[in-house]
Amino acid sequence: MSVRGNSIWKHNERYDSFCKFYNIDHPFEIEFLSSSGQQVETVRNIEYILEVFKYKNSGRDRFHVHHDNFDRLIVHNTEQISPLLNLVYGNPNAEENLGYPIKSTNISYDIPFFKEENKYRVNMFWDTVKNRGEFSNAEIHLFPTDGSGYKNVVNPVAIDIDKPEEQRKKFRHYWNKFRLTKTVSGSSKFIAKMVNIKKLVSLR
Repeated sequence: MSVRGNSIWKHNERYDSFCKFYNIDHPFEIEFLSSSGQQVETVRNIEYILEVFKYKNSGRDRFHVHHDNFDRLIVHNTEQISPLLNLVYGNPNAEENLGYPIKSTNISYDIPFFKEENKYRVNMFWDTVKNRGEFSNAEIHLFPTDGSGYKNVVNPVAIDIDKPEEQRKKFRHYWNKFRLTKTVSGSSKFIAKMVNIKKLVSLR
């Protein structure tokens, strides 16, 4: 329970509304780190187990939603960052997915995700940093924190959203972070269980 103004709010008692506080929907986010110690590795794809339920009968019964998923992904490390990636359920017909990635806004792309054997897989992400500062004095923050003190947004000045395919680098570092977001959970409860990062040792 919490007090706001002259009202008392009781939280976590409903089964049909999640991540909604004071009548405002907030995103459900998880961020996990993949570290390789001293070994530099490149990331191939990410795989995670996620269960999404809708509750009925005052929370006593639940329905497992087939392919509801996080709707946004950002991959980053200290030197690289992806565009904001909107996750779209991939078509079982592989040919229908050849058009991805699809540019959505000036900082985002739509990319497909796939679900097989209760595991979600995403493998279409790349570095969009415009100027790392290696050959200049550029010092542009990739993922600045806004005035709230805890929210991060991709800096549009730091990235080249239209970088040609042949210039899109893989993520190569000692560690990488993956931030998955569900913008509005609504009546769905998200339970993330396991993450597996497929990586290759860098040959440089």
